[in-house]
Amino acid sequence: SDGAFAATGALQYLSTQHSVQPIAEFDPDQVYSYTVTRPLTALSGPGQRVLHWPLMEWTALRMPEAPHDLVLLRGPEPDLRWQACVEAAAGFASRLGITQVLGLGAFYAQVPYSGPAFLMGLSANPALRLRLTLLGVRESGYEGPTGFLTALVDGTHKAGIPSAAIWAAAPNYLPATSNPRLAAALLAIAERLLGQPLERGELEQAGR
Repeated sequence: SDGAFAATGALQYLSTQHSVQPIAEFDPDQVYSYTVTRPLTALSGPGQRVLHWPLMEWTALRMPEAPHDLVLLRGPEPDLRWQACVEAAAGFASRLGITQVLGLGAFYAQVPYSGPAFLMGLSANPALRLRLTLLGVRESGYEGPTGFLTALVDGTHKAGIPSAAIWAAAPNYLPATSNPRLAAALLAIAERLLGQPLERGELEQAGR
């Protein structure tokens, strides 16, 4: 879920602020149905086109001034083999020594673009759950069909890694519009949970 591109905007911003190194990816032929998640075509010159295939990629962010480096997993949610993807992601996170997993998302709702961002979250870890509440993140009570982010947070929690997901509510009357203000709000919560600065000043300025 990526309403107003808030989640991908947050991760893209982090990638532009730090040294990024791709370290792994899921095989797109194994996890995507191209009739559902289609590749994108772009002009590269007169009569020439480039195909951009959907990709779920891991990248490492070097943060020498912070207590921890970061590892990002981003891309369209898979169409196929969700359980295998979750198992592979949880196993890879464990091998990397990841100590905390934060999932970022956004959904469209009947909220105004002005005023404080409306944030919801979930975590099965008691300490993270309490911290989300103290940070003003409303606990999600949703039941029903869910997205890959929820499955990923569940899988990493079961693998013994403290995990949480945070969603921002985007105005439903501004579809397909980038909202850096919501991206900054997601990073503000992530910053508190991670215990290290994420240098979100430019993103907040863009939101204003």
